[in-house]
Amino acid sequence: MLNINMASPVNPILGIDYSFTCPAVCAFTQHQPKWFVHYKKEGKPYPDLPNVTWSISSATTEIKRYIELAEWVLDIMRLMSPACVVLEDYAFSANGRITQLSENTGTLKVKLHEHYPNVPVHIVAPSTIKKFATGRGIATKDDVWKAFIAKRPETTDWAKLCHPKAMKIGSPTADIADAYFLANYGHTHFSPKA
Repeated sequence: MLNINMASPVNPILGIDYSFTCPAVCAFTQHQPKWFVHYKKEGKPYPDLPNVTWSISSATTEIKRYIELAEWVLDIMRLMSPACVVLEDYAFSANGRITQLSENTGTLKVKLHEHYPNVPVHIVAPSTIKKFATGRGIATKDDVWKAFIAKRPETTDWAKLCHPKAMKIGSPTADIADAYFLANYGHTHFSPKA
């Protein structure tokens, strides 16, 4: 269960960049977004970043990890009371991991339907989100990160804080950016019209 002390924004849009190793969720309103990241990592934890809540896996098997991640998202749902969820569709270029990817995401979809049947879940293609973020459907993680820091300049140092020696953007910062653009896309396309 998430143990954080923050006021929940009124019915945010949740953008979920879902994966087995480092999923990220962004609760988006027009004010300050909040991120949640759940990762499998040995050694030093990631640094404190503003408005990011970290969770570290304790699962010992693949199936337990699927359940752990789905329960983590349900905790965020309870905390944030979202208006809708925007979930990235499968990346079919997952190089032999498509079964793991589909089982993991399928577990989440079932849990969302069981516990939140009235919260709309919108599935959006990765290329659509890349195009929304950068103007190009074939953008790289680095391109998406550049678009993210252009929108959220206060995050400029996050990648170096998480991975000081990395030359390219990777997890968790790529996941944080993807979740942000999923939520922002949902806010743009699926928010109830006033």
